[in-house]
Amino acid sequence: MKQTNRVGCHPQTVAWWKENPYFDLKDGFAVPKAGSLFAYEMFWEPKNYVAFTYEVVRGLPNFKGISKLIDSEALQAIRALPPFSNLIERKVNCLIQAFTKRPAIRVVRDGRSSASPDYTAPLPPLAFARSAFSMNAILEFLGAYIEAQDKAANCVKTLGPKQGKSRNKDQWYKLGNWNWLDLLNSRDSARPAFSRKEQAARSRAKKHGLRNYKLVLLAMLLALAQADVLLPSFTPVVPSLAGKKFLRFSIPQLHAALTEIMSRHRETSGVKRISA
Repeated sequence: MKQTNRVGCHPQTVAWWKENPYFDLKDGFAVPKAGSLFAYEMFWEPKNYVAFTYEVVRGLPNFKGISKLIDSEALQAIRALPPFSNLIERKVNCLIQAFTKRPAIRVVRDGRSSASPDYTAPLPPLAFARSAFSMNAILEFLGAYIEAQDKAANCVKTLGPKQGKSRNKDQWYKLGNWNWLDLLNSRDSARPAFSRKEQAARSRAKKHGLRNYKLVLLAMLLALAQADVLLPSFTPVVPSLAGKKFLRFSIPQLHAALTEIMSRHRETSGVKRISA
């Protein structure tokens, strides 16, 4: 069956995420195909979140009034994005890099404090006798250790009344539902009005896309930079970046540099159109 490049699909076409070698959809979430767990974990699982987010971003131009929330140059770039399945490996890797978060736990081997203020000081080398301490007692000790650090640093807890606890342990709700993508096309006159449930899903997808579209476009620019195709007029703006590979920079550094480049370049010739 012919694949569609649009987010959402018509009856005669099938979107790539519904016909792929790695996963099936179960209640809207990606699960390994039967007998293909190894292939799923090796080749798809690292891409799942970025692929879903990328496709939601591609669907943003279909929302009514979106031009009031996203400037025209960014919308033009979003409209030029190909389906995720058509991206070259470099662009996929840049997306993964852009969306990779810091690990929740770091192993500090030398005992020194972490350079990042977001991490607690390393735990002392303690061993608990399990015949004397229950699991709850050990966890209470660790909690008191971290609370003492927070108090000394005047750290304000911002995780809400439940302190970040969730009944949804696998956190799938943060990923979203691939079935949302079927709702991102504008409704035509032949289709019934969106139900309340569908409207809620569209709203969640829109919010997810608006939170992440800049990061998606940034990753595409990163891919261009890695391919050494920065426009000649870009390099004088930030001399320290001239002739260098952007792989040497962190995402925050890259974001700051590209923001400066784009803001200055926009005054003369606008942002270069992003293609596959």
